[in-house]
Order: sequence, then C-alpha cells, then structure tokens
Amino acid sequence: MAVWWFSNAGVALVTLAIMLARVPDLNWEIGNGRRSGRADLRKPPFYKAASVILWAALPALWLSLYHLR
Repeated sequence: MAVWWFSNAGVALVTLAIMLARVPDLNWEIGNGRRSGRADLRKPPFYKAASVILWAALPALWLSLYHLR
C-alpha cells in the first residue's frame, strides 16, 4: 500500500510482479533446506518462467520510475 501511495501504479505493479516471481524460489529453498543456485537443473520449467518475469520486471521498474518525475 505504501508503494502505491508514494509512487505510481507502474511501480506498484512491478513490485508485485517481483514478489510473485520470488515465490517459486522461496518454495524450493523451504522444501530442500538450501539456497537454490544456477546448478539446480532439477527444477520444473515454471521456475525459468519466474526468472524471466523477475528479469523483465527490472526494466519495467526503471521505466516506471523514469515516468514518475
């Protein structure tokens, strides 16, 4: 709510996308008891989709902050 109040809707949506993209990795870490790394090839394909969403959110965040001023 604070992100929505102090910035624009784009920043709020990007922060939500980043948080949702981290959920599969956090679930993997909880289930396996260790941090996930690049060498974990046993992950299902939707983990790669979550990584794509995470990396795509960063330029979107930059654009949202650029239009904030």
